[in-house]
Amino acid sequence: MIKFSLLFLLIFPASIFSQTIQLVVNNGYGSGLYSAGDTVHIWAAESAVTEVFKTWEGQISFLADPEEWHTTLIMPNHNVVVAAVNKSLPHGADFTEVHIMGRDTIKRVFYYFPPGGSAKGVVWLLHGTGGDATQFVERFESRFFANRLMADSFAVITMESEETTKNKDLDLSGTIRWQYTPDSINNVDIANVRAIRDTFIAHGAILPGMPQLAAGFSAGGSFSVMIAWVLQWKAAVNHNTPGPGICADVSRIPTLFSMTYRDHHPDVGPEGNIEAAENYQKFLARGVCSEFYMFRPIPLHPERFRRYPGITNLISIGLYNELKNNNCLNERNYLTVGPDDVQLLAINNPLSWPVANSLTPNQQIFVHDQLQYIWSAHYFHSDFSGKDLRFLKDPCGMSTTSIEKPIVENSLFLYPNPAWESISVRVEPGMKYLCDMSGKVIKKSEDNQFDISELPPGIFFIRTPTSSGKFIHL
Repeated sequence: MIKFSLLFLLIFPASIFSQTIQLVVNNGYGSGLYSAGDTVHIWAAESAVTEVFKTWEGQISFLADPEEWHTTLIMPNHNVVVAAVNKSLPHGADFTEVHIMGRDTIKRVFYYFPPGGSAKGVVWLLHGTGGDATQFVERFESRFFANRLMADSFAVITMESEETTKNKDLDLSGTIRWQYTPDSINNVDIANVRAIRDTFIAHGAILPGMPQLAAGFSAGGSFSVMIAWVLQWKAAVNHNTPGPGICADVSRIPTLFSMTYRDHHPDVGPEGNIEAAENYQKFLARGVCSEFYMFRPIPLHPERFRRYPGITNLISIGLYNELKNNNCLNERNYLTVGPDDVQLLAINNPLSWPVANSLTPNQQIFVHDQLQYIWSAHYFHSDFSGKDLRFLKDPCGMSTTSIEKPIVENSLFLYPNPAWESISVRVEPGMKYLCDMSGKVIKKSEDNQFDISELPPGIFFIRTPTSSGKFIHL
């Protein structure tokens, strides 16, 4: 019997101890056979121009975030089926360009208001350094976010900084961008926002009591935090900056920080990411609603470039293969060189990049932007557009209730905080529970350290029967 068992194990080890599990991704990418415990990336398929991603349906309890068009899951020990669901844009959901008198100059403004005065609120979208009012109208990822706002019944206004209008560095900062001073009279950008807002009020587009919110990228992110504080708006979403320090010290406006791991901007970079986490902690320490997210590099799937009009499946896969064949992607499909280096390779070795060099100028810009995106550079990405949207609708979930009691205590000492790969608890006997913000238990252990490398960026808790502590996963 023993000999038979050993022979059986030698002949059939794989069939006994390994199991492949099927993941089916409808209307998206990532389907395949995996093992239990594998971390798998999935992406929604490209949508028609009249639609935008809404959510995932199916067995979504396994997804890190079912409201993100790209998300992950840790495979359970059974098959999983999910499907990406799109939402139709409202009829006439597009930007209208107008020119409105600001404090000193005529401003270029793009706007959209839902019909019938039904807007949940007005979201002011603010461009980055050196940008202009067209960022959220024309740039693919920025427009994707604007479309999600439109599909969710928000009004949207995007405008440009005074320095952009005049093409002049008015404050001698060395760049063309927004002004961050909290002086609502002398800060021309704040005065311009008020003038444009009042114009829409006078025309009956912005109704009394309609919430005002700000969301911006880079310099526009900092200005979003500032303008929301000065004008006492509902919330601010800040992509890729620490935000003005004074706001972290005194503002009581709910503020979301969305940073990128490989931010290379001279005014941000790793130091700016740390400062953003510190400012986030300052908001929390004062009892102010705030959220913090860190976007990390992600793999490239072959169909990614199909998202842009005119890029077919054949072209997208051709671009992917050129990146593979020129050693720009590793075995897990992460970029091994920076986007600018990829661009130089394609220019200097045209015979090795026939597909890339056959693209139109606008398509080449899009492809370069997408490489910046998956590299997690200083670039506006839409991977967290679901988080942004949730925050603008309901900052920190303050108007919702949770099935499980949220954890609010903060007496357990955790380190390092923010944390990257693991989080440790100062010696504490007994069982410890790693939980999300709603109180749902993710892991439990009697050890004093948790491996958090597979968790998405965000806020988590560790609790014991007598205490708990909050930490940020970057």
